[in-house]
Amino acid sequence: MINGSFKEKKLVDQKRKCTDVLCCIVFVCFMVSMICFSIVGYMNGEIDKMLAPVDGNGRLCGFSTGVEGYPKLWIANLDKATNSPTDMFDWGVCTKECPESVNSTVSCVDTKNVHNCSTPGNSYGTYDLLDYCLPQYDELTVAQQAGYDAMVLEFSNSFFGSWGADIYKARWVILSSIGIGLVITLIYVVLMRYLAAILAWLSIAFV
Repeated sequence: MINGSFKEKKLVDQKRKCTDVLCCIVFVCFMVSMICFSIVGYMNGEIDKMLAPVDGNGRLCGFSTGVEGYPKLWIANLDKATNSPTDMFDWGVCTKECPESVNSTVSCVDTKNVHNCSTPGNSYGTYDLLDYCLPQYDELTVAQQAGYDAMVLEFSNSFFGSWGADIYKARWVILSSIGIGLVITLIYVVLMRYLAAILAWLSIAFV
């Protein structure tokens, strides 16, 4: 027993040294390279272009020729768009600003499906979300509200739409679960300092 204790003490008192140095060097080089490539890509790339909305003519709002100064997308003919939700962006036009009300003046660029989009009285209240002009529901007519509800319902029943809708509805549950999981993990780490052996065996038993 004394001999065993002496061996354990000797192992504890041994001088520590680095292990897997080569792996550490490779990992550090990888991290530095990833950071450098990210910086170069951010400085020389066009990240905004990846998120830019596309109008009815397939032009990137704010980037393509003819729409350079029109970064936002507005559905100019909401009535026709709600009648065919899958083709709703065919009625989208690039605009400088999202109209705030029915009386707002819209500065936009016509497409093959939308002519004279800047005509006064054609606008409706919208709000800007990632350069998309989304309708202010309360400011729509009864017919437009019904069409908009049908469009949202059809999109929600689609494959990707149902996933997005479910995640949005459960957003607070998901965020709360992440927070609770973080707190439990921190408590577990603190307890490991004092009850390592017990927690280890309990973890094995539960698994």
